[in-house]
Amino acid sequence: MSRRNGSILDDLAKLPWWTNVILAVVVYLTFKFVVLSIASNNPFLEGISGATPTFAPIVSILLLTAAVIPAFCA
Repeated sequence: MSRRNGSILDDLAKLPWWTNVILAVVVYLTFKFVVLSIASNNPFLEGISGATPTFAPIVSILLLTAAVIPAFCA
């Protein structure tokens, strides 16, 4: 069996644009708010919760980029 060489960004670019927009919003809200509320009760997640609000806009921008790629390449 051969190995795939594609990236996750390639896979996301194959999806309809609206799924990536919805996924970007869900990831942003989850990283910004939900992880913080869960981490207050879990000592393991307290260390991770400090970094997730920083990564929320970065991951959302990557997902929005995957939504825009098919518009320019089609």
